Amino acid sequence: MAGTSRPARESDEGGSDFDVVVVGAGFAGMYLLHRLRGMGLSTRVLEAGVGANVPGKPRVFMPYIGGLPAYLEKCDEVVAEDYKGFARA
Repeated sequence: MAGTSRPARESDEGGSDFDVVVVGAGFAGMYLLHRLRGMGLSTRVLEAGVGANVPGKPRVFMPYIGGLPAYLEKCDEVVAEDYKGFARA
């Protein structure tokens, strides 16, 4: 998926405006970021980390052993096969 993302725009309040803000930098969030930037949208990702800054959240680190590129490739395969094997609500 080729594409370039637009830079964030300055807002009237002095901050930055983004087309999309992704909450969570896990693999699903990174895949969404990959897809959105491929569509040319300006993005920002917000992540709480392993839970140290969120009261009551367990500290968990769950890496995907194949790494992000392998995960993105698998996600693209699932989409290309129209989500074969997945139940849709």
